[in-house]
Amino acid sequence: MVDEPVRIPVDRLRHVFDGALRHIEASAGRSRTVTLKEDRFWSVAADELPTTSAPSLTAGRP
Repeated sequence: MVDEPVRIPVDRLRHVFDGALRHIEASAGRSRTVTLKEDRFWSVAADELPTTSAPSLTAGRP
């Protein structure tokens, strides 16, 4: 059985991200900055992009 890709309207993503950013702004207060406890990111190898399957993710540090 092959799962169909999930399709999400861009306006729905915009709504969700906007809500998350409004929460972050409200939590940041006057400083308007956010302190990150960890400086990490997800990396996807360029040869795996674009992909229709789950790429292998690696955690990294700058």
